Amino acid sequence: MPEEGLLPGGRSANSTASDRTDAGAGGVDFHRGVAVQPPTRFHPSRRLASGLTYIEPLCMMLLRMDMGKDLVAASATPLVLAILAEGDSYGYAIIKRVAELSGGQLQWTDGMLYPVLHRLERQGHVAAKWRASENGRRRKYYRITREGRAQLAAQRQQWQVVDGTLRGIWMKAYTA
Repeated sequence: MPEEGLLPGGRSANSTASDRTDAGAGGVDFHRGVAVQPPTRFHPSRRLASGLTYIEPLCMMLLRMDMGKDLVAASATPLVLAILAEGDSYGYAIIKRVAELSGGQLQWTDGMLYPVLHRLERQGHVAAKWRASENGRRRKYYRITREGRAQLAAQRQQWQVVDGTLRGIWMKAYTA
């Protein structure tokens, strides 16, 4: 059982988000969501009174992989266009939808999203209009245009080629 005052992994109950990287948790940075380890760890030195091994409940924590900048950038346009194809939306809602669709694996910021929206607007793929939300607050809503739908269809075809190619090579490597 963990020592009194310590959480699983040996962290102090008083630790802050900035010091939640420790060897006891396998070097996982919980503040930034970076993880490269299995969801559970056995600690043979920690035995319960029943003699069973204490299992650190990392499986209860949301662990995200570290997604490469280039992959995030390349997928931004089709993701934004696909979300807007579902219906008009505003920045914060798009960010939340990306997190929802990815199961929390992708955590966008407004500093990442708004340049994409502005570029898509300049290219004519989205149109924007200020209007009041349900709570009366003014928000800039974005909608996909006809040109944006054509761009989304082209992006979908390109990503299907990439997906098929990767699946093919990975299946070949897996069965070899």
